[in-house]
Amino acid sequence: MNNGALKFKVIMPDWDDISLFEIVASSDDWQASLRFWGYADFVKNFAKQLISFSGQKNDSAVYKIGNELLIRAYCYDGAGGHPAIEIVINNNLEEPELRTARFSLLSEVSQINVLGKLLSGWDPKIETEIVWETNL
Repeated sequence: MNNGALKFKVIMPDWDDISLFEIVASSDDWQASLRFWGYADFVKNFAKQLISFSGQKNDSAVYKIGNELLIRAYCYDGAGGHPAIEIVINNNLEEPELRTARFSLLSEVSQINVLGKLLSGWDPKIETEIVWETNL
């Protein structure tokens, strides 16, 4: 089975309109997380992209923070329209403190659209954590 999850969490809320967030991505056999400072609406544009994600050959939805975080919905076989969400996390430190992770969560177009709706409706000032799960 291919299970996966994305968790978006507020660690330290609203300090001068900026909060400390954590994103945790996990699959059956892998997990990675990243903490970062951001505004409450940091995922709104990404949410719109996910809602309109169609699963067509060249369609994608991308959320990126420098080279520290990439969350990308894409189709991994093009013609068949099999979607996944790629996760890349890099703490940007030097060895021996360097930590990196790169993996994908298999999904369905409708599940990716649901993630977009979940993020679109998320108000971190009211709800401190949301979790999206995929299982195929």
